[in-house]
Amino acid sequence: MDGYVWSEVFPVETSFIHTILPAADGNYIIGGVLDDDGGTWVAKVNPNGKLIWQKQFSPSGAILKPAPNGNFVLQYRTRSVELDSNSNVVFSVQASGMRPNADGSHTVLGEEQVVRFNDPADVQWGIDFVDFEMYGDPTTTPDIISRIVQVYSNPSFVGI
Repeated sequence: MDGYVWSEVFPVETSFIHTILPAADGNYIIGGVLDDDGGTWVAKVNPNGKLIWQKQFSPSGAILKPAPNGNFVLQYRTRSVELDSNSNVVFSVQASGMRPNADGSHTVLGEEQVVRFNDPADVQWGIDFVDFEMYGDPTTTPDIISRIVQVYSNPSFVGI
């Protein structure tokens, strides 16, 4: 195996692995697409490539990205899921553009809104671009925020 640091066959039918990211603990988080059911596969391996944990998510096509707070984000077309390095779902919203921030808050970029919150019940501010004259400036007005955030507050996510 000249030129290889390690090589491993994982116990799951992956179509391909698309992402390998370093974790803060010195291990690696891997993201891929599953062959058999079309889901998304996420795993953690040690520096020698040995599997620590693996988890499958549905649907397929998620992109695994690092987050500034040390966690990881699976981004789908209509959902974003934040995972910690032990595969726990930390946060899930119905929007493809969630960004966990280093301070623990989240910024969600929806199709027509931008919202920053600690959780959907604790919104820091929001902007609605549909009716810019009414909602164009950042606001913390509760009735406006509840209309903006109601789209994102369903925390359900399918893990297999």
